[in-house]
Amino acid sequence: MASKRPAPKDLVPKAKHFDEANVARLGLISIQERIPEGYSSWEEEFEFLGKPVKLACYASDKVGGVPHGLDNEVSLALIALYFNAGSPEDGTFTATPYQILKLMGLDTSGYYYQALKESLLRLTTATYVLSEAWRSDGRWQSVTFRYIEKLEYTSSQDGRLDRSSVLRITLAKEIVRSLKQNYVKPIDIEFMASLRRPL
Repeated sequence: MASKRPAPKDLVPKAKHFDEANVARLGLISIQERIPEGYSSWEEEFEFLGKPVKLACYASDKVGGVPHGLDNEVSLALIALYFNAGSPEDGTFTATPYQILKLMGLDTSGYYYQALKESLLRLTTATYVLSEAWRSDGRWQSVTFRYIEKLEYTSSQDGRLDRSSVLRITLAKEIVRSLKQNYVKPIDIEFMASLRRPL
C-alpha cells in the first residue's frame, strides 16, 4: 500500500520567528553591520499613503550609537523568547545570554557575550520618536519608546555577561501590544543567519 502523501500545508514549514511589523516596515534597526563612529542619531521625513511621516532615533555614543547590525537578530530572539514565555501581559520575561546566542546561531564560547551586552544596551537606551507612522488598533499613531523598556542582569565581577548570567527584560508596551494583536512579520532566521558577516 502506498504511503499517504502529506497534505500541501505539511510541506511548508511553519515560521517560528517573527519581527514586529512596524519595526520591520519602517526599518528602525539599521541593517548595516558597522556604522560611522559617533553616529548616534538619525531623522527622516517622507510621505506614506499621502500623509507626512517623521521618524527619529536618538542614541548614545557610549553604547555604540544607534541600533544596527546584530541588534536586528537580537530583537528577533527577544520576540521568540517573549512568545516562549507565554506572552506575558507586562512584556517582562527572563532569559540567559546563552539562550539568546543559541537562538541567533552564534558561538557561545566568549566573544559574543560582550557583543550581546552592547546590543541589549543599545536597544535599551535608544529612543525612537515616530510621528503618524506606528500602526496599532487599526489607526496610525505617534509614539515615543525604547525597544527594551527595562533591562536587569547579573554579571561576572568585571561586569561582563557569561553563561551563568540571568537577564530580566521588559519590552516596550508598543512592541507588546503589536505582538498581542499578531501584528507581526514572519522571518526566515536561518536565511538571515546565512547573510551574517563576521563582526
